[in-house]
Amino acid sequence: NVSEAAPVDVTVLTVMAVDADVGLNGEVTYAIVGGNEDRKFDINRTSGSLFTVVSLDRESIDGYDLTVQASDNAIPSRQGTVRVTVAVVDVNDNSPTFNQSEYKAVVREDLVVGSIVVKVSAADNDIGSNGEISYKLASNNTLFALDPLTGYLLLIDSLDYEMEKEYVVTVLAYDHGIPGLTADVNVSVIVSDVNDNPPFVVLPPGIPGDYIEHGTAIDIADQLNVTDVDEQSLTFIHNATVRILEMEESSARGFGLPCAFIDDSYKKVVSCGLHNGAIDLISGSSTHGYVAVDSRGLVSLSGGYVQ
Repeated sequence: NVSEAAPVDVTVLTVMAVDADVGLNGEVTYAIVGGNEDRKFDINRTSGSLFTVVSLDRESIDGYDLTVQASDNAIPSRQGTVRVTVAVVDVNDNSPTFNQSEYKAVVREDLVVGSIVVKVSAADNDIGSNGEISYKLASNNTLFALDPLTGYLLLIDSLDYEMEKEYVVTVLAYDHGIPGLTADVNVSVIVSDVNDNPPFVVLPPGIPGDYIEHGTAIDIADQLNVTDVDEQSLTFIHNATVRILEMEESSARGFGLPCAFIDDSYKKVVSCGLHNGAIDLISGSSTHGYVAVDSRGLVSLSGGYVQ
């Protein structure tokens, strides 16, 4: 055995042949006659010491099968051969390598805690413990955890698109050699919006927020400012004037929810909050709803007035 980190000219082993003759007939010289095509080794002709002449690399060739010949100096000469097997021993000279230069995952903000976000994977050309890889996060993280064996990045707390739209997590891969070698990669987790917030209608300064009499007409297109913290467009009711039918007292806002609205043109109560932002005009005054709803998203949420 010889380490791949062994210096050039290191002696691998010494072979020895015995010839019972005397004089020149018994003098022995050595030569490598097989298995040394790439000339990694040489042998001292008189001592039989086999040594390296260039650096070895186990990841390229992990062993050599040499044939050494011993010849006496008689005329004619006689020869004997021996097989020499050289195993190149691994050292931890390769760092782990990730299969991507960076990772990117797009997840919904309502992703269930405990779900897999992405899988990272690294390889190491060394063998044994030198090539055994584990994973860890470069720093403590309250949102994500990393399985040290599989490389799965897991969600451990709830996401909120309105609070943070993207996270960058640094992952380390390390081998178990002594000393160990590491590699790192960035994982970008992009949070996609889910329609989890209702739209809000903000009353303009000209309309008193503490009290609105029944029958007050409000033009949606001109007087109401509607906003939604989700990235959703909003649908209005025909840009028509709506009339407040009833209010509930609220000390916190001056008036309360729910409110009911009626379309002056159709004389119907507005019912909002249906799928995909659709709006129904339903007959009767018992159905309560709000004046604006999201116009896209899997589920549209109805909203209300705020001061």
